[in-house]
Amino acid sequence: MFRIAAAVVAFAIINLANFVECINFICNNTDEFYYTMPQTNCAMYYRCREGHKINYECPLGMMFDFYRQKCISNTNVCFESTCHEKFDNSYYPDTTQSCHRFFRCQNGKILSYENCKSGYLFNGTQCQYAETVKCDVPNSMLYNNQKTALKTKRSCDLHSYDECRFLSDGFYADESSKNCKSYIKCLNGKTAHLKCPSSSVFDPIEGNCVPDTIYECPKSSRLERLCKGKADGVHPDPRFSCNAYVKCYRGAPIQFEECLLGQVFDNHRKQCVYKSTSLCIHETRSSDCMHLEMGYYQDRSLESSCKNYFFCYNGRKTTFSCSNNELFNGESCVEERQYTCPNLDEDSCDTKEDGYYKDNNLDCRSYFYCSSNRKYSFLCKDGQAFDGNRCVSKRHVDICVKKNSDCSGKSDGYYQDVKSGCSKYFYCKQSEKLQVITCRNGRIFNGHSCVSPQSYACPNVGYNLALKLNCVQRKCTQCPHDGFFADYDSRCKNYHFCVNGSATKLSCLKNFIFNENEGLCVPQDKYQCPVYCSGECS
Repeated sequence: MFRIAAAVVAFAIINLANFVECINFICNNTDEFYYTMPQTNCAMYYRCREGHKINYECPLGMMFDFYRQKCISNTNVCFESTCHEKFDNSYYPDTTQSCHRFFRCQNGKILSYENCKSGYLFNGTQCQYAETVKCDVPNSMLYNNQKTALKTKRSCDLHSYDECRFLSDGFYADESSKNCKSYIKCLNGKTAHLKCPSSSVFDPIEGNCVPDTIYECPKSSRLERLCKGKADGVHPDPRFSCNAYVKCYRGAPIQFEECLLGQVFDNHRKQCVYKSTSLCIHETRSSDCMHLEMGYYQDRSLESSCKNYFFCYNGRKTTFSCSNNELFNGESCVEERQYTCPNLDEDSCDTKEDGYYKDNNLDCRSYFYCSSNRKYSFLCKDGQAFDGNRCVSKRHVDICVKKNSDCSGKSDGYYQDVKSGCSKYFYCKQSEKLQVITCRNGRIFNGHSCVSPQSYACPNVGYNLALKLNCVQRKCTQCPHDGFFADYDSRCKNYHFCVNGSATKLSCLKNFIFNENEGLCVPQDKYQCPVYCSGECS
């Protein structure tokens, strides 16, 4: 068995501009040989491993010699097979590689290469035992490194690879389509390209064609999303595994590659490394990706806090982690000081399909709508409850969560959840709790925003009792007389001005609250807003 010295083994990033023909490399058979990469002047080579083609590059000034199975000093001579005067759709032995591989011709050009399994050679018709096959001397085209014969400017089609090689049988979106009209059918690893009827588009979630009025086609193709927001250079290609990577140029992919067997692509080092050192986890299927389009998504869980992110592709999930002191901003990892991870909504739309949902954490009146992973909260009318589809009379809802009293008597706005140590806060609307949100990174809610616990002390039970001893009696009328009055339910963020029994609602600027004694807004750290003694008025 031939071996290659470790000193000359290197993974390569091939510029597709150097390719002049779209050649399909079929790696159904695994053998021990490395093969010359066509049209590279023997500067590159590859081998087949478990169905994958793995590329290599010789050091500068050297070329690959198939017979020695290693890179040697450049002799300025490179032989390659050719389809000159050969029949279309016919297979021919590659005599430049001792007939261990064969090629197929079409329109005078090589359409594909395929290697025989170990111990076999191609006899012009099929692969047979090596001892029964006589391989002729190389019948090939001579390439001179000083005067290359590569003239054409045609570049290789990025989509010439078999799109179904890692997909189970079924229907999938065509990654190159920008109007969602085309899709692919996978059957036994083979790909068939299909098109939707008029006035319909392919919905990858439904897995079939739907009316174009109910599915909005993304503006960019699925392939373009691999490089969206990415700098020029190499980046992970997580569609199939952690060992693939893509070369991006001006926001578009120009080339796909794979690491050696047993290695994965490390996005931090921008190179292939052994699996134990990589921050990449690939799952076959995940509920997190069942309703999501192909692309990158933030992991907003408390454990991650945007340190982790994941890539969805046809229901499969590949998870990545940013390096230390970095966060994922939705497109790439950036320094923590450049991005703030959104606070965590306990029932977010990050992994939900578009549609209406019950707000299980809150009162039966509360529900929300998810649209493109954004959440919109709503409230049924008083006396109604959301049954999962619409607002109906509460008597028609069999199970209804007991009404939450946290927002009773409070005006619309955000409030601390003191029971959580202020690590959580909630939003009140029409005396109903609509949303529960958690601060990140150990921060607490001070009534206005999430801050460091060193800069604010969350009120405790004893503190609340002390406030109760100096509480203010709630007035039954909003305007007992003309003048300014603080809205204690809003923690003095809001206030109103009364004239002749009519109230005009006003609000202080950010980080200011209304001091009723002075009749003006003051810095929030200079004044303690009173509380009402109870919800009852007098």
